[in-house]
Amino acid sequence: MNTKNFEVAYTENKKGRAVDSIEFTIKYHESTEPQTSATVVAAETSKQLPAAPKPPLGDLHTRVAGRFRKLKLSEAQIERVLTLSEAELTKLMRETYALLKDFETGAKAFDNIAATTMARITSLYPKLYHKLA
Repeated sequence: MNTKNFEVAYTENKKGRAVDSIEFTIKYHESTEPQTSATVVAAETSKQLPAAPKPPLGDLHTRVAGRFRKLKLSEAQIERVLTLSEAELTKLMRETYALLKDFETGAKAFDNIAATTMARITSLYPKLYHKLA
């Protein structure tokens, strides 16, 4: 139950037609409703299997995830990129090095570094993000 135990009122103090100040009055009330408690018992529904633990990331996967965090990609985007093979990830690291260097040094101004990075990724690996025709 979400009830208030106070009341707020205000008075506008005017000088001429303009409001000069506002005065607030707060009145507290004692709770008049009896305290009740209820116990809710959840009915057992279909049992869910526990989520399979994620395998530990290898060194290459950790480096890729770190680079794309620096390039402001979301965790969901990073997880999708990590589905690539190790050879593809190695190529992606080479292709995005210049982008990261330009971003970190400020050599090039980016409106949205994450969008620029995703454009580079989708141009290299269009299978990651299928376009609807």
